[in-house]
Amino acid sequence: MLRGRPGPPGVRPRTVLAGLMLAVYYTGRATVSDAWQILHFRLQPAARAWLGIPELPPSTARACIAASRRLYRGLDRITTALDPARCDRRRRLDQAEADIHSAVWE
Repeated sequence: MLRGRPGPPGVRPRTVLAGLMLAVYYTGRATVSDAWQILHFRLQPAARAWLGIPELPPSTARACIAASRRLYRGLDRITTALDPARCDRRRRLDQAEADIHSAVWE
């Protein structure tokens, strides 16, 4: 994306949640990848418009990655609102940090 040009709008939380619910219904799993695939490739045009998904599915690898990142950012906004004291999910916590996060939940 060129600097100065507006990018595509972000994914709304209701779109992320609808995608996850559709993924559970159709696949039995609530994975973001299944939700992304359903939202971008399996919905009727009216549903796509209602959820704010572009009319045409992504046609290039770059467009697919960009659409996937928008969905993950939408999920990140939801999880941040639900757990403002969350930890970095990509690493294991040491015991002292785990105790701090555990205390927040209690």
